[in-house]
Amino acid sequence: AILVSSCADENLKNISTDEAYQKYGHLVSNKLFFAFPEEREKPVKWFDSIPEVKLKKIVRPGNYVLDARPGEIFICQAGIWALNSDVSDIQIEFSDFIGRRGRVINYSRATCYNLGGTDFRGNIFKKQVNIPKGRVQAFWIAIDLDSIPSGNYKGSISIMAGGESQIIPLLIKVSGDPISNHGYNEG
Repeated sequence: AILVSSCADENLKNISTDEAYQKYGHLVSNKLFFAFPEEREKPVKWFDSIPEVKLKKIVRPGNYVLDARPGEIFICQAGIWALNSDVSDIQIEFSDFIGRRGRVINYSRATCYNLGGTDFRGNIFKKQVNIPKGRVQAFWIAIDLDSIPSGNYKGSISIMAGGESQIIPLLIKVSGDPISNHGYNEG
């Protein structure tokens, strides 16, 4: 019963990319790719399907609300669906996240693990990520909330490839007890 009820959750209902294109193609056919946000608790798992609720957001766009706690390395995802052709050399940029009373989460506190980082020797590296036509790729995003006070912060993630750009507006709600050690002690 638990499995059935959790699979019935609208946010968990995926449809194949073929079916998605049949149902929503009129809304995305002029795009190279479709980008959508996802919570860490509901990771993008399949390369050949997409959460239908994300496609419905095309009709009703707006800020995507994510809950975080002070002090954590906050993790979320950007899913990217390559629509009509292969998508090469995905780039991701972050805006500052602006709160009240001049509070800011600087864009430099955000990163995309898929596109680079620091290896075990301390060397900085970058990766090129390409997505074949019809496939969905998850991009893991991290935002360092160390010393960030509670509050609501508005910003965005920009996804760029092939001369096209899409912006995912985010509202990060930082609240609750601070996480010690960025949450590294948690599983």
